[in-house]
Amino acid sequence: MGASEIVAAHAPGVRVVKAFNAIRMEHYGKGPVFHDGKRVIFVSGDDREAKAVVIGLVNDFGYAPVDLGGLVEGGRMQQAGGPIAAHDWFAA
Repeated sequence: MGASEIVAAHAPGVRVVKAFNAIRMEHYGKGPVFHDGKRVIFVSGDDREAKAVVIGLVNDFGYAPVDLGGLVEGGRMQQAGGPIAAHDWFAA
């Protein structure tokens, strides 16, 4: 079970959205611009409205949001040790 799933299980009724988790601080500290594109911030969550709010914030911060789906599948992909964690992803 991923950390976001545990948080969601302990907080019934709360809309949990996981974001800004797969990017390393050294890359995050460089800002959203990367080469000719934007750094990617992955977003996962089971509530469409809450996820839309977070995606809007990611856009406002200047990053490129990528929706990975729900907390189970998407959350686990971006947690430490997951297949997309700690890479410097960008979208053209």
